[in-house]
Amino acid sequence: MPLTSHMDTYFEIKTDDITCSDRWHLDMPRDAKGIEIDPRVFVHGETYNGVRPASVAIDAKYPGREVQFNLAAFDMPVVSASVAGIIANIAPASIERFVISIPLAQEEYVILNVTQRARCVDEQRTEYVAKWMSGDMRPDKVGHYKALGGLQIDPCRTHGLHVFRVEGWVIALVVSERVKLALEKVRDLGVTFVPVTKGDSE
Repeated sequence: MPLTSHMDTYFEIKTDDITCSDRWHLDMPRDAKGIEIDPRVFVHGETYNGVRPASVAIDAKYPGREVQFNLAAFDMPVVSASVAGIIANIAPASIERFVISIPLAQEEYVILNVTQRARCVDEQRTEYVAKWMSGDMRPDKVGHYKALGGLQIDPCRTHGLHVFRVEGWVIALVVSERVKLALEKVRDLGVTFVPVTKGDSE
């Protein structure tokens, strides 16, 4: 598939879809023996080589309605196989898929591991930028982002990727407008798209 234009618009995926307030919440991944896997390994923006995940439980406090795109424990993406297929058709080299079981789920689900990162934070337009300082008692983090608010990115520095994590702020999962438009056709998607490039609109 061709890459995007450098001036394409981009969106951060969020779970604040008010139409899905009754949604289920998903918990930690587990391996075939039932041992928990740290979900943060699936939000680093790099390939995963650990023990294969086998299942993800539904949070007992929030059993709710099944939706097809979930940011589970530590914002680990768990999506239906059909959603994963849509993204794979557009950006096959940017993701890994790990099939997992979810009790009582009607669809097949996978952990979606986005393996690409882009160093693209537009610090001038991002509403709030804080970096770790030498006095913060974390010398390993000095100069790195401590907090970002109202994230904005520079599309010229995305290398034309359709789906990626933001270098230095990997919790941000960003997709191109092409991916957004394709996913918006999915029933019970469960996420919203927040614009992160200048001139974007909801």
